[in-house]
Amino acid sequence: MTTSRISGLPIKIWIFLLFCSQISCEKSPTLTPTEELPYWGTCSATSNGVAWSGMPFAQFSLINPQVIGIQVDSFNASGILKNTLTVSNIPYKKGIYKIVDIFGQIKENEAGMLLSFSISDEPKGRYLPLTGDTTSYIEISEIIEDSREVKGQFFATLLVVKKPYSYSPDTIRLKNGKFHTKLIPQ
Repeated sequence: MTTSRISGLPIKIWIFLLFCSQISCEKSPTLTPTEELPYWGTCSATSNGVAWSGMPFAQFSLINPQVIGIQVDSFNASGILKNTLTVSNIPYKKGIYKIVDIFGQIKENEAGMLLSFSISDEPKGRYLPLTGDTTSYIEISEIIEDSREVKGQFFATLLVVKKPYSYSPDTIRLKNGKFHTKLIPQ
């Protein structure tokens, strides 16, 4: 199991803790789509030209109630989690927000992103936004307060930090991304 340089904890634990600190999630990465989960809505994009979709949910941050986080889990045909797209620190208002590294300093009007891959609860790889990229963004285009729904689109260029497989690309381009989800109760 891969460990981080910070206190020797496994990388997957640091990723989980980071996500929980951003949006207070208690979801396990080994969940399958058949279990009772807070998923609601749709999320799709093209990933290097290939159709990609996942099951989203969103939640307000406990640290800053002015921002939300969105997690999108994608499962294989057997219902096993294959990757997770995490976007944190998104201002809860209509607008276009630059996407930056989820582990870096996230400024006002920016959102952090991470695409992680796993197999049977073992982290296999991760991708982070290209440093200095001005084309990666997430847009909140509609907020329906009564039903707590959030709609928008995104585009991101992500670079490999650790390849999940030897044949994995060095760069992943998520294009024409669209999401429609609902904020779950705290």
